[in-house]
Amino acid sequence: MQIAQKVMAAAILAALPVLPAWAQGSDIEELKAQMKAMSARLEALENENKALNKALGSEYLRDSDPEIASRVKVLETQTTELREKKGILEALSGVAVHGSLTTVGQSAQAAGMQSGHKGSELNWRGDVTIEAPAGVSGTTTGKVFAHLRVGQGEGLTSKMKSTYTNNINTTAFRLGGNSDASDSTALVAEAYYQLDFALPEPGQESAEARRRFQMTLGKMDPFVFFDQNSIADDESTRFLNNVFVHNAQLDSGGDIGMDSYGFSPGVRFAYRDESEGTQFWQISAAMLGSGNGATYNTSFSQPFVIAQAERGLKLFQGLDGTYRFYAWRNGRGNNFDGNIAPHTGWGVSIDQRLPGGVTLFSRYGHQMSGKVKFDRSFSAGAELSGNAWDRGADAIGLAAGWLKTSAAWKEASPTLEAYQASGAEKVYELFYRYQVNKAFVLSPDLQYLVNPAGNPDAKSAFAYGVRAKVSF
Repeated sequence: MQIAQKVMAAAILAALPVLPAWAQGSDIEELKAQMKAMSARLEALENENKALNKALGSEYLRDSDPEIASRVKVLETQTTELREKKGILEALSGVAVHGSLTTVGQSAQAAGMQSGHKGSELNWRGDVTIEAPAGVSGTTTGKVFAHLRVGQGEGLTSKMKSTYTNNINTTAFRLGGNSDASDSTALVAEAYYQLDFALPEPGQESAEARRRFQMTLGKMDPFVFFDQNSIADDESTRFLNNVFVHNAQLDSGGDIGMDSYGFSPGVRFAYRDESEGTQFWQISAAMLGSGNGATYNTSFSQPFVIAQAERGLKLFQGLDGTYRFYAWRNGRGNNFDGNIAPHTGWGVSIDQRLPGGVTLFSRYGHQMSGKVKFDRSFSAGAELSGNAWDRGADAIGLAAGWLKTSAAWKEASPTLEAYQASGAEKVYELFYRYQVNKAFVLSPDLQYLVNPAGNPDAKSAFAYGVRAKVSF
């Protein structure tokens, strides 16, 4: 800046001798004054430039900084924050987090309680699931899935008289080993990795592939992948009694061999074909830990093995229906006499939508080997949407179940339980799902058990309650 100032002054002085005569005298003095003012202005600009460079050289904002420096620093800060947010958004792209809180208050008449008095219990359960993409290679994509569960309250089941049903409130959850019932400790219920192999036709993009192969490895809920049902598989929004949540031979009967909380480590394979467009078929198989193997306390040498074939169809004016058939073998099945032996069986799960907002479901379980208290189970029911009374998100559910006493238990029961088991335990459940808002649901629930545990002398048991669920 000083060099420019000197050059300009020299140029003006050099021009003075060639000025015309009329420009001498007072004009020269005025020109000198203008030059002096210009020199002062250039010096001021140079000082401002120095102050600006000094201010920009520091990342901190000061009150003494020139205004333009403050604006530049604010702009740089905002740009950095946007870049960081963009990086976070890119890192979280594809991550899905869901959560829910479910509370159930339930009571049972004195006839069904061990104490001989009316009983009531309250429990709550929280679930959080996280799903994130984890690896892409060609037509293969991977994802990680984790499920955390926490809760308090064991429900009424442990205080009721013996039943085949096993659990009238499947939402009840409390982590074992807590000496203080006020403690609530979270459980990593599921943690697995899943690979999805797209099998595109020649010239087809992998995203458009109608045929896929899957492999799942880790700790999982087997009922997420087997024995599914569109209206009888979620105790937090539909039927509470686990006779209607899953196949009774596997769940109430315990043949699936999971850990105390309903989860098992293992590996699953599946092939799905959607080449027919809206209809599909799928075959899948899994090998899962059973008994002590489900709790990582022993080897994987006697696993629970299950295979399933399912068919998705469009019937009754193009409405969805799914038909599943599966068979299993549990290498560590629990006999009612306390011995461990292989168990085998097969089952069917069906759900079908009908015109008018009605969905039907049915399950059948057939025990082929193993000493179990009931060796046949059948359940059926329906869910009616609230469209008929202008409450489309509401629904009414009704189901009935039948658990047939096995010949082996009929013979052994007089010795082991001091009564002669016979016939079948019958279970009935009715609920109404009231959608208060998008996140909050209330469901009053009624259950009725006849001939519990096949005991002809046992009185029928009646239970009723209210379930509340918040999803986020």
